[in-house]
Amino acid sequence: MLFRSKNTNLNIKNAVCYCTFKNFESFNFIKHGFSTRLGGVSDGDCRSLNFCFSKNDTKQNVSENYRRFAEALDINEKKIIKSYQMHTDNIAVVKNNHQNFKSEIKQGIDGLLTNKRNITLLTFHADCAPIFFVDPLKRAVGVAHSGWEGTAKEIASKMIAKFRKEFSSNEEDLFCAIGPSIGQCCYEIDDFVYNKFRTKKYISKFCFKKSKDKNKFMFSLKIANQKILENAGVKPSNILVSDLCTKCCSDLFFSHRKSGNKRGVMAAAICLK
Repeated sequence: MLFRSKNTNLNIKNAVCYCTFKNFESFNFIKHGFSTRLGGVSDGDCRSLNFCFSKNDTKQNVSENYRRFAEALDINEKKIIKSYQMHTDNIAVVKNNHQNFKSEIKQGIDGLLTNKRNITLLTFHADCAPIFFVDPLKRAVGVAHSGWEGTAKEIASKMIAKFRKEFSSNEEDLFCAIGPSIGQCCYEIDDFVYNKFRTKKYISKFCFKKSKDKNKFMFSLKIANQKILENAGVKPSNILVSDLCTKCCSDLFFSHRKSGNKRGVMAAAICLK
């Protein structure tokens, strides 16, 4: 199947297919990518580029997938910092070297940022939004995992606050990309989730429409995060929102809404050179 996108680049290197973002193209000091499900060695429900060791996959397969993805992005496989995400708004700043930090990171981290070179920050996704951050003036980067819970907790705005606190970043200087994730076309939610957003007018005004089931709503996870970033001071012109839906494009991406737990996970990665 052939996929096209107006604002998301689809790259293939050594058979590994991954996405990059057009508003980051001029930044020659970063490496970044969002994996697809194509180009790995896993089989079964996790076929083929799966990054989760706890799924029905072998350690050898997943390790080889990491190696291939790192080679495609030209990053150091031994200097990858992985999130331990649990749909929180908790954020970790990578200040130490890789060896020390790996032993300190705690469970329940859904956002990572750093100004250290040659360390790759990595989060995991299968419909939830990957949000990439670049400060081209302070030379700092970050990435966050934002499902509906992280979005309700506004992890995107808390990432920006961390950039200000840790690196003296100005939010108007930040560039952000919201990568492939489930679209409003496919993301049906109930009253419980809707009520988490209904009082936030700058989100709810743009992000809901009625479902065919009158008791449910269709939710735009990507636009909600875009509005959170704008409300936090990021220039609209500095925010890219991928037009690819992970459920619609389930031949290209893993999707929890499409396959439930019978699927792998994708990786969002960013690194300062």
